[in-house]
Amino acid sequence: MVKNKSLGIALIVISIIFLISVILFKIQINNLAQVMIKEFGGICIKDGICIHQQTNLPVYLGIVAIIITFLSGLYLFFEKTIIKPAEKITKEIDFSKLDLQEKNIYDLLKSKNGSAYQSDLIKETQLSKVKITRILDKLESKNVVERKRRGMTNMVFLK
Repeated sequence: MVKNKSLGIALIVISIIFLISVILFKIQINNLAQVMIKEFGGICIKDGICIHQQTNLPVYLGIVAIIITFLSGLYLFFEKTIIKPAEKITKEIDFSKLDLQEKNIYDLLKSKNGSAYQSDLIKETQLSKVKITRILDKLESKNVVERKRRGMTNMVFLK
């Protein structure tokens, strides 16, 4: 959570730096256009506007990048958590209510910092997909684990 907030602040600061850069770039383009008008006597003027001042595409792209960066920073700053921190895994479990296979899955998850892909649990325990699913269903009903869909498999987290 702290890392997300720090990253959010960093993105907000970067977006502000980008904004200042884009503003300075636009000011410099306008100043150069004024110099060209004075030096060349208005040769670059078309329809009353210097053609060098019409190059706004970099400014617009910069503004889009600034908005995306700024909004990403705000999201990360105000998001509660994206990745569960390892400190939240220290929940007390009543092991008397878990059978041997449930304890094995719990220990395996704990050894993997509290999370693992369900497919990895299948490989490491050499139990069938159905058996692992049933064990995880029981552990979820006992509020020990939580599953979140990730592509073709689930990510399993200790609560």
